[in-house]
Amino acid sequence: MVRDFDNHFREYLDNLKEEALKELRSDNYAFLELEAHQNRLYEKVNHVIETLPTDNQKLVNEFIDAFGVVAGQEADYMYYQGLKDSIRFLKFLQVI
Repeated sequence: MVRDFDNHFREYLDNLKEEALKELRSDNYAFLELEAHQNRLYEKVNHVIETLPTDNQKLVNEFIDAFGVVAGQEADYMYYQGLKDSIRFLKFLQVI
């Protein structure tokens, strides 16, 4: 029962985050340029990685993947914490 709630809650949060990111990408041209710049850099870095010995390629790719996973989990945690802080603030204002 708790696991079902947790899964539904995470799915709900994921949907909220996806909506927010969609809005960010549709309204924020500076962010779109930053994202495009990141993609250009990724292509350049990927080319450099291809010149490395196989073991080093694996190591760099593993680091990039782990970095992305950690960054994603940090972002998820901060989003969830922001929701909790918002509720706490609404209670402080005696709105709820």
